[in-house]
Amino acid sequence: MPVCPECNTKVAASQRTCPVCDTSLDGKKSSAKSKPATTKSSTAAAKKSTKPAKASDQSFFAVGGSVGVAVVIALFIGLRFGLRAYNKHQNRIQSQQTSGQTGAPSQPVVATNYGSSQETRDVIAKLGRRIPSYHDTHGSLPPPQYAPKTAPGLEASWMTHLLPYGDQAPIFNMYKFDKPWDGDDNLKTLQIRINEYRNPLIVYNYQDPKGREIAMYAANSMVITPTSSIKLAEMIDGTSNTMVMGTINQGFPAWGDPNNCRNPAEGFGGGSKAFGNATGQNAMILMFDGSVREVDPNMSKEVAAQLGNPKDGQIVTP
Repeated sequence: MPVCPECNTKVAASQRTCPVCDTSLDGKKSSAKSKPATTKSSTAAAKKSTKPAKASDQSFFAVGGSVGVAVVIALFIGLRFGLRAYNKHQNRIQSQQTSGQTGAPSQPVVATNYGSSQETRDVIAKLGRRIPSYHDTHGSLPPPQYAPKTAPGLEASWMTHLLPYGDQAPIFNMYKFDKPWDGDDNLKTLQIRINEYRNPLIVYNYQDPKGREIAMYAANSMVITPTSSIKLAEMIDGTSNTMVMGTINQGFPAWGDPNNCRNPAEGFGGGSKAFGNATGQNAMILMFDGSVREVDPNMSKEVAAQLGNPKDGQIVTP
């Protein structure tokens, strides 16, 4: 009986191919397609790939997904509250202003509290250190550098004269004293904001109709006027009892306006003619000796006039 040369299987004499390996008995392989071999390693890999993930892996991804969702929610909530706070702040400012940034609103503005009274006190004290220095140099309080008798129309404000005694000497040097304060020659200079001339308690971002930056303090008209000012020897009540300037809360003038002075006899309750401060705050005034005092807005006008007069012999303690 013939034997298959490939697998040694006995084959019937009548058969031409091995029934086991399909080999021709004459030594040639059949043209029939053989089945692909499957290795042990590939089968193991396939089984491994089909195994379900471990419980620890599933819990890890579950926790990670939960944390991610929580972070997104927290960011959304934070953004929402942040926008709400911002809008509230903007609305508070808008409630004190009308649209536009130049020109005073049609209605008087009494600003609400924004900064702190200590910040305002510090700003006034800083200005208070400049005034005695000016007096030591010129022999009187500012202004006038140019009196109207010799140069009519060329008056400069007391705030303009104080610029070089702080850190605004470059701005002072830009100012043209031989030109009218409200003319085009000085417009660019007066459009520069001087932070020391603004009250930290008050939110008010307007300029005057020409875009000139404003002041939130006014001089005592019994001490400083557009055309004259007193000397130390004239302060009969003493330097600690001579009011030089104070806070205002309405009718803000340009800081370069020579008419930026008010009569204390109008009181300290605020308004376009009187001294005053942000809502609910006492007015603050500067004395010549550099001290800063608070004044009750309900002070009578009679007592307020005595407080403002530097040479009436009436000593008033706010």
